[in-house]
Amino acid sequence: NIRKIRCRFMPREIHKDNIKLREENRRLNTIYDKFRSLEVENKLMADLLNYVTPPESTFVTARVIAEEGDAFSHSMIAYTGDENVKKGQVALADKGVVGRVDKVANNYVKVILVTDINSKIPVMVEDTRVRGILSGDNSTMPKLVFIPLDAKINIGDRIVTSGVAGVFPAGLPI
Repeated sequence: NIRKIRCRFMPREIHKDNIKLREENRRLNTIYDKFRSLEVENKLMADLLNYVTPPESTFVTARVIAEEGDAFSHSMIAYTGDENVKKGQVALADKGVVGRVDKVANNYVKVILVTDINSKIPVMVEDTRVRGILSGDNSTMPKLVFIPLDAKINIGDRIVTSGVAGVFPAGLPI
């Protein structure tokens, strides 16, 4: 007992959809043209500066098995299941940097969190390029220190690693 379902398309609705899709296609083509132009410019600048692209990153997924947080430290222990993890590597979560690997032993790592009093990360405000240090103080929110007094920083500004000192690659969100 199959019933036939009839769809009625009104010519006026189809015409409106067609106009809307053409406008969207025009906008996307404009964005694509800008992208191609910037891609060519970027290539020319990289050639001019003899820029060498950094090696592609590899990732290891880890499971946090213990957290340590007291007046003296903020860290966690994670099981990596991989022996290629090394001290000093970056620990990332879905929203960005959470710390760095401090100790490695038998597929387990100790990660010093950005909130730890011993954590100091060179960072910058993404839009203004203002540089500073993200300094943990064993509270839930690390502090941004050593920034210029006249720096314009607003709530909601995106903070990323600056790449200074070579510990963290540049551009990772905090």
